[in-house]
Amino acid sequence: RKSRPDRGLPFHVCPKCGSETKAFYVRRPASCYNDYHPELEYHDPKHPFHCPKGCSTITFHHCCNCRVPQAKFAEFCRQCKLRHPEVGKREEELARQAQEEEERVRQAQKAEEERVRQAKKAEEERVKQAEDERFRKAGARMLLLLSVFLGVAICVYVYVYVTKGIYSGETKLVD
Repeated sequence: RKSRPDRGLPFHVCPKCGSETKAFYVRRPASCYNDYHPELEYHDPKHPFHCPKGCSTITFHHCCNCRVPQAKFAEFCRQCKLRHPEVGKREEELARQAQEEEERVRQAQKAEEERVRQAKKAEEERVKQAEDERFRKAGARMLLLLSVFLGVAICVYVYVYVTKGIYSGETKLVD
């Protein structure tokens, strides 16, 4: 049977079987089958505490209020019912992660809405350019038709004026 020096730490009590032992005293009779055991928060985790009756070792915290050893993530102290700070930290972390996820979703939605808006704007611009091109072509056709009509009208007028004057003998080109 090996033992280590006390090092000034107080006794522990197994919460299941009630056995007391010093903080660094290690022995494992198989009479106690408790699956958790208290450990002082300043106790070196490299030297876990073992119940002298053989309880297996799991790291515990102490209640901040009554100093009763608590499971690392137990929500409430089993004696004074104070909420364990680790739970609050974990809830804060989960809330922060949820908020970050919500922010990512919101950013993705904004990006998607922006992309849809840009696509719609580009489509409207393309339609507008197509209409402008169509109107420009129609205007060019009308201008061409107008110029041809005007040219034909001028030619007809000149032809009529010249032929009328030649055949009637009333041309007064030179006085």
